[in-house]
Amino acid sequence: MLTFFIISLYNSIAMKTLGEILRNERIAKKVELEEIASVTHIGLAFLKAMEENRFDMIPGPFYLRYYLKGYLQAVGIDERSFFQANRQLIDSLVRENEDETRETIKKVKYEHDQRHRFLFAFSLIILFVLLALYLFFGKQLLPFAGSKDLEYSIRQVGSDFYLDQEERFSLDRIALEARLFFTEECWLRAWRGQEEILERIFKPGNELVLRGYEITLHIGNPKGLSYSLNQGPRISFSPDQRPLKLVLTPERVKEIE
Repeated sequence: MLTFFIISLYNSIAMKTLGEILRNERIAKKVELEEIASVTHIGLAFLKAMEENRFDMIPGPFYLRYYLKGYLQAVGIDERSFFQANRQLIDSLVRENEDETRETIKKVKYEHDQRHRFLFAFSLIILFVLLALYLFFGKQLLPFAGSKDLEYSIRQVGSDFYLDQEERFSLDRIALEARLFFTEECWLRAWRGQEEILERIFKPGNELVLRGYEITLHIGNPKGLSYSLNQGPRISFSPDQRPLKLVLTPERVKEIE
């Protein structure tokens, strides 16, 4: 113990770095770096960096102390005595390492925040561009803005609402308009051609407008429903009418029970 303190005192007087002290101790013990790496599982690059006094390569003060203890144990040096004898050097390195770690964290956080700000600003620009295109050129320029064949418009009317559903198959004409009036609660399922477009329960007072070339309706309570085609007279079902399927085309109206 006394000899170790004398050697440490000599090293301090000679102004040797901690890395030089470690290297001299290892050479004196005739231990190779590869042996230390094998025993401690510390990378050879980190061990060499320690001996070359490049402790900035060690990722944080915890690893600095851990690597030092592993090195000393593998070489056969009493770590407690070593830390006491070289306290000033080690404390200085720990402080420097902590400062550098904080600076690294700040830098990483700053770069991370910068990326987030850039992505946010870029997203806003894209949003404004899309909005401008939509406002100046209409939805036809934006195929993903909504279906070209089907549009929904829901309006609040008192405590109820009606659904205005427009189906467009032609640029210059609409072949059929079916207007449905509900006087009782009624379940309804509707198709445009082979495509199902809605299924819901309507309440008394609701109205529904459907436009297209072929409309198929499954009606759960026909007596609670009347309809008109192309602004024609209202057609009602008999009070004892059972649920049915109604096929509407410009040429005919077909009931299927």
